[in-house]
Amino acid sequence: WSSDVCSSDLLPITGRRGLEVRAANALADAAAARATDALRQARLELRRVYAELVVAQTREQELAAMRDRVRQVADVLARREAAGDAAGYDRLRVEREVIDLDADLASAAAERARAQAALTAFFPEPQPVIVAAAPTIARAPLPTLDELIARARATTGEVLALQQEAESARLAGRAADRRAIPEPEVTAGSKSSNASGGDIGSVIAVHATIPLFDRGKSERAIAQARLAQAEAQG
Repeated sequence: WSSDVCSSDLLPITGRRGLEVRAANALADAAAARATDALRQARLELRRVYAELVVAQTREQELAAMRDRVRQVADVLARREAAGDAAGYDRLRVEREVIDLDADLASAAAERARAQAALTAFFPEPQPVIVAAAPTIARAPLPTLDELIARARATTGEVLALQQEAESARLAGRAADRRAIPEPEVTAGSKSSNASGGDIGSVIAVHATIPLFDRGKSERAIAQARLAQAEAQG
């Protein structure tokens, strides 16, 4: 009897394995771009909710100040009416304005509470009532439309992800084209036998499998479909 101890490995002479690695790396970059875009969207939403809270607080404060001023006018008219210097109609009209301002103030307070709740939802644990401070932002010149489009194409995560997915599909298609080229497999090891005193010898063999039927047609079709999908979405 005899026994073999061998190991074998493919010789990547066609470059198909390298293309497949680059295609996988492009998919990983696409996933990273989408993760970065999700984080950017979360930050954008946080800024938007914060801005809504600033606007709601400012509106509530302005309405409260206006209501107080109109109420003071109503008090003055009430005193003048009691002294006979003003008509009751003027006092009633101003008091009606106070009632309308109270209704607007209640609506503004509800909007402010809603914005505070939305902002609190961004924190992992319950937070006390959040009061936003109006930021002081220096006004910078606005970029042109072409500059905005170029910046969006260069920084938007979804656009970058689609570009990486398209590149991955192209690389996968090139790798599928090289499946028709056989890659040699090298086998090396030792062989022992109990005949003639148990000789031990080395074994080295090189063989290749010719792909008569599997020429990467399915992989090529999948890569073309992925490329078409990425280009259509981009």
